[in-house]
Amino acid sequence: MGNLVLDNKVLTTISTLAERLKTTKEDIVKKAVENYEKKLNKKNPLMSFAGILDEEEADNILSAIYNNRQNKDQENFL
Repeated sequence: MGNLVLDNKVLTTISTLAERLKTTKEDIVKKAVENYEKKLNKKNPLMSFAGILDEEEADNILSAIYNNRQNKDQENFL
């Protein structure tokens, strides 16, 4: 693998985090990559429903979610 080139903003962020967390820059990069990989591999539980609902059922569920959110917003406003 070749050299990795990072812009100054990223390098500054890595340095700042390393200083703040009292660790090495290498450790910051390793942990960031590990966390990013975990995030990408995390399965969304809602995806298990993908494709099993017909269009009308899906629309009804989305409508119920939307209405519930509106009700919560109104309750919080009061």
